[in-house]
Amino acid sequence: MFEFPHPHTKEHIAETICNVLTDANLCTRLSAIVTDGAANVVAASRLICEKLEQEYTINAVHFRCAAHTLNLIIQKAIVDEGIQALLTKVRDVVGLIKYSSKQMQKLWALMGPGEQVALELDVKTRLD
Repeated sequence: MFEFPHPHTKEHIAETICNVLTDANLCTRLSAIVTDGAANVVAASRLICEKLEQEYTINAVHFRCAAHTLNLIIQKAIVDEGIQALLTKVRDVVGLIKYSSKQMQKLWALMGPGEQVALELDVKTRLD
């Protein structure tokens, strides 16, 4: 992994990724590119696919990440005040149980054997 220098234009992104693919000898093995929906990254992916087709006769395709898109849809949907209030209450309850070993033991006692799972609080930028 390396820090990606500015500018983050479609041309610079495409050139940098093509250099990495060439250095790793992956140009003839690439069949798809999966990205988020950022306009510069989508445009760079198109440039990469075009270059691969011209130079290697590889018909690579670009896909937007379904999980990323779904997460964006959900983040916009939960802006509703009623949903936010409900989420706040759920987060408070989960936090109370998660950080209290006594409450976790009570919760686990209600669950069947093998069903005892850890509680997790959501993280806005995490996709899982």
